[in-house]
Amino acid sequence: MIKHYLFMAVSQVFFSFFLVLFFISSIVLLISIASVTLVIKVSFLDLVQLFLYSLPGTIFFILPITFFAACALGLSRP
Repeated sequence: MIKHYLFMAVSQVFFSFFLVLFFISSIVLLISIASVTLVIKVSFLDLVQLFLYSLPGTIFFILPITFFAACALGLSRP
């Protein structure tokens, strides 16, 4: 019962935070890749490949922030 309550309290906040932060960081990442590739002409597939190679670092940065924020907000509810 307590595990279920804690999971539900944290997961609701976690997924909403994660999606928002992932979307924002993806936009920032795409802008930075576009500014680099402005000088060097690359194809769309190369641009997608650069984006996909940058995703693990972005997710590695976003997951701890999202986890701690979700725990703080999820567990502070009455």
